Amino acid sequence: LQVQHNHNKLGISSEQGITYIDLDALLYCKSEGPYTHFFLSGGKSMLSSKSLGEYETLINRKGFFRVHNSYLINVNHITKFVREDGGYVVMSDNSHITVSRRRKEDLINLLSGH
Repeated sequence: LQVQHNHNKLGISSEQGITYIDLDALLYCKSEGPYTHFFLSGGKSMLSSKSLGEYETLINRKGFFRVHNSYLINVNHITKFVREDGGYVVMSDNSHITVSRRRKEDLINLLSGH
């Protein structure tokens, strides 16, 4: 696992090798057991054999926030925070991602610049 700090890229490990993606194009990551599913702009997605926790430590301070046990999102792609149904965010690809109760306040503070 590695981030190329000077290029703002993330290396995603798969059985084929390592694919480098631009972090700006990464909308969100979803945990799927021991795997991580990456959702990219343009409707692309890819699966990695590494856990979401491993990627979280690499990109958490690069504009990404763990809103739920299963989701790590790029805050630059949030278009709306909706309070109903316990709270969720709408992403730039129009997907709805649940925000856990214990992370909601931290997310609101982050988005409002506190």
